[in-house]
Amino acid sequence: RRALRQILYHLRQALGEGVIVTGGRSGIGVDPERLWCDAVALERAVVEDRLADAVRLYAGEFMPGFNPG
Repeated sequence: RRALRQILYHLRQALGEGVIVTGGRSGIGVDPERLWCDAVALERAVVEDRLADAVRLYAGEFMPGFNPG
């Protein structure tokens, strides 16, 4: 529990207040209105049939610089 509180503290410091939201003991989440995520934006563009926007979001190398192994 202490480790989780520390992580949440550091996330709030890095991202700003209001980005990380908690629902008491039941859950932790991110306020999508305060933190932009390309994957969420891509999904919304596809669902809303904004295909030109979806293509613009689906560009470039996937996770550049990330080495999983």
